[in-house]
Amino acid sequence: MSKNASASSRKAYAPTKGRISQFLASDSHMKQACPICGDKDYSDPCPLDWTELSDGRCEAPSLYKGDCNKLQTFLGSTVAAKIELELSCAFCWPCTKAGADATAACVRDFTKPCPYGYTPQDISYNEFHEAAGITCAADALFYEGECEQQVLFKDLQAKQEFSERCQTSWPCKHTCQGALAACPNGWQSVGDGLCVAPEFYKVDGCPLLQRFRGWTNTMKNDFAHTCGVDWLCSQNLKLDEEYCQELDFSACPQDWITKDGTRCAPSPDALGVCVEAARASGGVEMASMSAEQKIRWSTDCGIEWPCKGEIAAAESLGEPRAPAHVDADHNGPIRDESRHIAGA
Repeated sequence: MSKNASASSRKAYAPTKGRISQFLASDSHMKQACPICGDKDYSDPCPLDWTELSDGRCEAPSLYKGDCNKLQTFLGSTVAAKIELELSCAFCWPCTKAGADATAACVRDFTKPCPYGYTPQDISYNEFHEAAGITCAADALFYEGECEQQVLFKDLQAKQEFSERCQTSWPCKHTCQGALAACPNGWQSVGDGLCVAPEFYKVDGCPLLQRFRGWTNTMKNDFAHTCGVDWLCSQNLKLDEEYCQELDFSACPQDWITKDGTRCAPSPDALGVCVEAARASGGVEMASMSAEQKIRWSTDCGIEWPCKGEIAAAESLGEPRAPAHVDADHNGPIRDESRHIAGA
């Protein structure tokens, strides 16, 4: 009941902030006021289109033409102070609802584990089995709302309801024009496309150790939606450790051999959870698989495809080389200077 009352009171007050902002803008004779919103959200640490840095400061976009500093912090600023800054600095905080201008709102990224002002809490190894999921704890320095100090979100709806009734919100969603990073945000790369989840991470049905080698953006976004992770843009593909830009599906996976033209069979040295079944069935039919199906199959089986330009190990071996035997007419110590056998 108290949660419903809190959400209702916030919804009732939300349009008031927008009307106050518009009134002040008209009174100050501004040439360009912020767009009219059905609900203005001042809980974001940065204005719309500004970038939040790791130290809490906000960086203006390259096209910012206002009179204020392009690098500043708004931590601790009240709603009234942020409204005044909108008037004097020519930037705007995002709308929760688009209102008259859809460009003024941002799509919230609910794949992130916690909202602004909250931090995910690490799960110790001896408590992991009993943990219900990711727990978010309020940061005493940054959270100014009146909601729970610790909260666990069981699904997307729980996050949306929390955002509506509490004085906080989830970060805006950013899209990448190019490739996504090798690992999800906060996950650690351990090489060869293998990524380890952070210590706070626990989502039912999702792994703590996952290989993303060769995954497409679509596959990574699907994983983000299913497993509650987010991806940063790849700043430099060459700097992403062992990043494979394109897998080679023209033949068979590494340590597998082409059989009957369309099937792949594991070599004697091949490893993976699917190897024994493949041996028993005479190989795996690859011709009918799409590229995405091949990636998913190899990921589930712990098998790798070569990158473009690499050679699959088993395919490159061919027939075993015959042993070589060389007869020598002389034997003995080798001279240091000439490297000839002494006495030869």
